[in-house]
Amino acid sequence: MMVMVLLPLQGYYHAPAAGAAESAIVSDADYIVCYREDSVHDRNAERTEDSSVPFDVVDGRELRHLLQEDSLEWFEEDGEAVLLEDSDDPPAEDISWNLAMICADDASLGSYRGQGVRVGVIDSGVRSHPDLAANLLPGCNYITGTGDPENTTDNYGHGTKVAGLLAASGGDSRIGAAPEASIVPLKCTDGKSVKISTICRAIYGGIDDFGCEVLNLSLGVKTDYQSLREAIAYAAEKDVVVVSAVGNGGTRTEYYPAAYKTVIGVGSVDRTESWYDRSNYNNSVFVMAPGVDVLSTSRFGGYEEGTGCSFAVPQVSAAAAVMRSIDPSLSVEKVMQILSETARDKGSAGYDQYYGYGILNIGACVEALAGGGDDPPDPPVPPDLPVPCDGGPDCPLRTFADLDSGAWYHDSLHFVLENNIMNGYGNGLFGPQDHLNRAMMVVMLWRMDGMPEAEYAIPFTDTDPDSWYTEALRWAAAEKLVTGYRDTQFGPSDAITREQLAAMLYRYAIYQEKEASISELLTPAPWDSFIEVQDVSGWAQDAVRWCVQEEVLCGDDMQMLRPAAPVTRTEAAAMLSRYE
Repeated sequence: MMVMVLLPLQGYYHAPAAGAAESAIVSDADYIVCYREDSVHDRNAERTEDSSVPFDVVDGRELRHLLQEDSLEWFEEDGEAVLLEDSDDPPAEDISWNLAMICADDASLGSYRGQGVRVGVIDSGVRSHPDLAANLLPGCNYITGTGDPENTTDNYGHGTKVAGLLAASGGDSRIGAAPEASIVPLKCTDGKSVKISTICRAIYGGIDDFGCEVLNLSLGVKTDYQSLREAIAYAAEKDVVVVSAVGNGGTRTEYYPAAYKTVIGVGSVDRTESWYDRSNYNNSVFVMAPGVDVLSTSRFGGYEEGTGCSFAVPQVSAAAAVMRSIDPSLSVEKVMQILSETARDKGSAGYDQYYGYGILNIGACVEALAGGGDDPPDPPVPPDLPVPCDGGPDCPLRTFADLDSGAWYHDSLHFVLENNIMNGYGNGLFGPQDHLNRAMMVVMLWRMDGMPEAEYAIPFTDTDPDSWYTEALRWAAAEKLVTGYRDTQFGPSDAITREQLAAMLYRYAIYQEKEASISELLTPAPWDSFIEVQDVSGWAQDAVRWCVQEEVLCGDDMQMLRPAAPVTRTEAAAMLSRYE
């Protein structure tokens, strides 16, 4: 049975188990390592004399050497997160509409404007701007690994827009939601992608070297990295508020660090207070803020609009700064409690995965802290958060005699069975290792899309016009999700291969308008790290590359893509659950 993994060498590795993975180590790749305390190379102790960063970054050659010496507690490949901005929309007539929506006008804030609170902006740096002159403090450039406090200027533009929405206070109309908060630029990138190790260094440095009380991370990554998890845990231990973006895919995919429980995950709404349809929806959504066509400071000295969860995040960071300017002793838990209690409910009553607790209301936060009365009550338990399935009697996998509710495929099959995307054979069997055929895959996509009707003449001569798959194939052919082997041949009973399934999912993403341009992929590393990428058919290159980048298609435990291999029913379920 094939074991599915998310990324090569991703996760927690003890030295005794490292030999199995050592053959897959790439010499010129970078790896995050944590040394054992009893190691002969206890560089952690040496490094903590002048820095709290509890890890090191080494190349593959040194990693092999360290594994042979049994010097490591854990290691993982250094991945990349991405700044979570979308393309800009046309300018809005009312440039301050977002401040009005979150009740961050002067009357609501009163005298509480974030004064004395340091907010670390972990981003592309911040360019000097007249509207930020009173707020900008010295920071650090972490790209080189050692830091460069003299070079935190923004060459990309993202960080300057984030900082403006947080604290810009000059010009004819105020833009920042906390106009007297202090901005500490913690530069991590000069582009869209950001190294995980660099983010972690900035977290530790922002806390220990710059005394930041709030950290703004308008970025995210789909993988739960050990190093990032430990850095966020360190922030929680130091009672530092961390605010991050839930992602712009318009899917259920969780992004880290927003998905960690001590982080405030922020999604975006438009000027009508409607959920922005590219904002992710899942349990990581804590609160919403304006994130569509919001005006902010430009690195060129003027102003420009920004769209995406990236620009909703700083408005929530501003709320945390305002609250801590009122009461510096507020814990992270109390900040989150007040945010949840004061947010204006939207969507389903109470908590929901689209709006979280609702739309940010800074004015109500100020009133809760400065208006007298008792502390806000504890937030209610979200009524519609799904309880994780424990594989017990109510687990849908228990319906089938040939499924193991404790197997690796449990979560994937739970998803497809619960959502009626896949069914069994009708005799109490599911056939987990049976090969999926092309007609079955079309039906699964059709069910995922709500089983739409389509008036379209199926062009294939080898299909049955009155079959169980006819309506699904009619829709898929009309939307160009399937093309067949030739103009008239579809092969409905043929086993679908991994690259064929990738192609269908890629076309489905285009159909849903949520696929990223290949030119905007974060890094070629996840694709290039597979041994046999040259075996992927030319027509499937873009599709497979996209699926690998989006972690829909993963390699096996030998780092093999196996593009021409037939797909089992459990593997198909895993790919569909990752897509969603």
